[in-house]
Amino acid sequence: MPFGGIESNLVENAGMLAAQVRDVSWSLKDSGDLDHLLDAIGGARYVLLGEASHGVSDFYLWRTRLSQRLIQEKGFLFIAVEDDWPDSYRINRYVRH
Repeated sequence: MPFGGIESNLVENAGMLAAQVRDVSWSLKDSGDLDHLLDAIGGARYVLLGEASHGVSDFYLWRTRLSQRLIQEKGFLFIAVEDDWPDSYRINRYVRH
């Protein structure tokens, strides 16, 4: 091994990290699957969402569903996003109408 076993440590650590992520993750199939997240949000006044997908449609779908629920169920009046114009416009239209 050229790096004195570093590769095996990286693989082992990656496996442990993947297991930890699986332990706190759940599948998203419909908007009801966001209940757990809405419960965790509770009465928070601010909810910050980060992403590194830049263009992955699943992220936009779930961010839209979460935004709708924050507006409808938690009374949010303002949602700021970094987004492409067409996606932002659809969310803006939903909020205004």
